[in-house]
Amino acid sequence: MTETPKEYSGFGVRLIAWLIDGLLLGVAMGVVMTPLLIGLIGGLTAVASRSVTEGGDLDDAEIAAMVLAATGAIFLIAVLAFVVQVLYLVLFTGLKGQTPGKMFMGIKVVDEQGGVPGIGRAIMREVIGKFLSGLLFDLGFLWAAWDPQRQTWHDKIATTWVV
Repeated sequence: MTETPKEYSGFGVRLIAWLIDGLLLGVAMGVVMTPLLIGLIGGLTAVASRSVTEGGDLDDAEIAAMVLAATGAIFLIAVLAFVVQVLYLVLFTGLKGQTPGKMFMGIKVVDEQGGVPGIGRAIMREVIGKFLSGLLFDLGFLWAAWDPQRQTWHDKIATTWVV
């Protein structure tokens, strides 16, 4: 194994990069999700108003169907949001070593040879590792603040460094 780079990125720079990525993802999600949510609300409103215009209340079966449809739609929207976020993080990190937030801050995720991590290592870091980093009050994320190599738990799990 070759020696890892010595100019490790600090906690504050990483935090700002994370905030930039969160802002970018939030805007993208808003653009994609808003029409879906408007469609969901419109569909539920149409069903409810049809019952009112016919002079009757919704019966239990209609209410159950609306709740089931709304729950299913919200679940699909949540899955879509999760998939978009995972793809963003894994593809940018795995193929370039940088998300747009990291690019803006001039930092990069590298493997032990100082190269781009690759998709497999990015999945390990961004999905499995970050899940574990967040389990105990986000202690795994905060770890970079005092670790000598500024590694988080997800960096340690994936054998990556942010430089």
